[in-house]
Amino acid sequence: MDEERFGTTADYLRAFKAVFAKSTLPKVREMLRTHLAAPGSAMTWDQLAERVGYAAPKGAHLQYGIFSRKVAEQLECTEEFREADWVWVLAWFPQRDPKTQAVVVALRQPVVEALQQLEVVEALRQLERDERAASGLLPGEFEADPPIREGAWKLVQVNAYERNPQARERCLAAHGATCCICQFSFGAVYCPEAEKCIHVHHVKPLSEAGGEYEVDPVKDLLPVCPNCHAVLHLGGGGRSVEEVQQLLTRQRRASRRNRKWS
Repeated sequence: MDEERFGTTADYLRAFKAVFAKSTLPKVREMLRTHLAAPGSAMTWDQLAERVGYAAPKGAHLQYGIFSRKVAEQLECTEEFREADWVWVLAWFPQRDPKTQAVVVALRQPVVEALQQLEVVEALRQLERDERAASGLLPGEFEADPPIREGAWKLVQVNAYERNPQARERCLAAHGATCCICQFSFGAVYCPEAEKCIHVHHVKPLSEAGGEYEVDPVKDLLPVCPNCHAVLHLGGGGRSVEEVQQLLTRQRRASRRNRKWS
C-alpha cells in the first residue's frame, strides 16, 4: 500500500477543507471521527455502521463512497476510480477480522494526519468563538461548569477560583505550553500566538476533591492539548495522565504495525 498514492497530508487537508466548505456533512464527520479514534484507525463496515447509528453497513459504505468521490475530485485523481471503489482514496483493506472474517477498513496515514490537523484547526476556531463569548476564558479548562442556579455554593466558588488567570500563567510558566501527554505544541505547529490555545488540566478531579481546595498551579495543573484533554475526561470519568499516555503509546504502536502490513 502506497501511503501517498493519492496525495500527501497537505493535499488531503486541502481537499477536506474544500469539501466541508461546500457542505457540513455531519454524518460523514461523525464517521471520520469514529474511524480516526479506532485502534490503528481501522474498523470493519459493520463496526463503523453500528457506532454511528446506521442500520446496515451498506449505509456507512455509501456515505463514505460519496464523500470519497468529492475528495478524489479535489485531489484530481478521479481517473483511477473508473472500476474501483471510491473509498480507496481514503482507506485500504489490510486484512479480515479474525472473528467475523469481515473486511477491515484502515484509513491511509496521510488521511489520518490530515484529519488530526483538521480537528485541531476546528478546535482553534471554536476556542476563538468561546473566548469572545466568555471574555477571554478558554473552554475545557474546568472539570465542570454547571449553571449557578443548579450548582452548590462550593462548586461556584471552585469554578470562580479556577478561572483565575494567574493559576494558568503559573502552570505554563513552570511546565511550558507543550502537551505533557502527546508533546503537541501549538506554537511550534502554527505560531507563537497560538500557544494560548493550550489547555490546563487539573490532576485531581474536582469530583474527588470533596469541596473547595487550594490549587497549587505547579503540582496540581498540567498543560494538555484539546485532544488529550477530551480523552482525560472521556465519558465523564477521570483518567490519569499516565493512563492516556499508555493509550497513546499503544495506538501508535498499533498504527506502525498496520503500516507494516502493506
